[in-house]
Amino acid sequence: MILDNNLKERERDILKLMAQGLTNSQIAKQLYLARETVRWYNKQIYTKLGVHNRTHAVMRAQDLGFLENMGAIDDIPVPPVQYVKSNDAYIAYQVFGDGPIDVFYVEGIFSHLECAWEQPRCVWAFRRLGIKARVILMDKRGSGLSDRTPSAYSMEQIIEDIRVVLSEVGSKRTVLVASCEGTPIASLMAAKHPDTVSGLILLNGLVKGTRSPDFPWALPFDLYDQIFDTVRQEWGGPYGVEYFVPDADSEFRQWWAKFLRQSVSPGEALSGVQHMREIDVTPILPQIDVPTLVMHSRYNRVVRVESGRYTADHIPNARYVEIPTKSHLWWWDADPFLNEVEAFLETIYDAM
Repeated sequence: MILDNNLKERERDILKLMAQGLTNSQIAKQLYLARETVRWYNKQIYTKLGVHNRTHAVMRAQDLGFLENMGAIDDIPVPPVQYVKSNDAYIAYQVFGDGPIDVFYVEGIFSHLECAWEQPRCVWAFRRLGIKARVILMDKRGSGLSDRTPSAYSMEQIIEDIRVVLSEVGSKRTVLVASCEGTPIASLMAAKHPDTVSGLILLNGLVKGTRSPDFPWALPFDLYDQIFDTVRQEWGGPYGVEYFVPDADSEFRQWWAKFLRQSVSPGEALSGVQHMREIDVTPILPQIDVPTLVMHSRYNRVVRVESGRYTADHIPNARYVEIPTKSHLWWWDADPFLNEVEAFLETIYDAM
């Protein structure tokens, strides 16, 4: 076992500051070191603890008793749900993390702020993000803890809701992180409001819902009729779990069914599927002019990997990373995604 005295005093100081979520630049400033010196110490710490990144270093140090009052992953308090009025609806949001850069996570059709914190894999992903950034989560109007509205809502309205939340928490610029059906909203916001978006990260993103000659990887139009029938018959149970998470165990299936029920009603789910069929933001991809990271699961059965490749090819200067996993929920196998996300956030922060 690694002994505490194997870590030098300076290494222990840096490890404690890592645990508080400080960046290399902030650690360097606090300890009167050069940033490159901090990075050198980080490598020594990783080697001694047998890890490869700062999050695992903190967790390993906690397990070995090097740090006090860190808390286990299951003990992370759920951030309080807060509300802000946006036009005709109250929007629910959460804020957590102490990092030096803001990240706004744009979820797909399904979201529930409180239920998400009951899923350990999701919490692990949030914990890692919260070390690097101040993270802002939101239930879109019509889902989760936000208001249901009597009239249909557009992507422009959701963008306005996001801007209202960002203003409420005092965020002037943010990195947008989006998955699945959140991708069109984040892409449109990045293209139309680059003054408030410092970067864009798309994880298993959906940019076009229906197959066409120039986009043969999407679902055929008629197949959505079968999906409508399946939603009507199966809503209330673990709908589509074999596609979203092929490796799901019985415990996850139970949580997934609960998460879907709390996210949206059957009628709202049907409206969401109809929205999926109509999605097409491919024309705006070339208009995105912010640093962009596109990542996709290679064996994704919900949104095929060719969609991710297409997205990266059509956003100027986008970086594309393909992850050899099969879950559509990126946080099911979070570490390969977050390793790239953390490096991307470092470049954004360094450029600020």
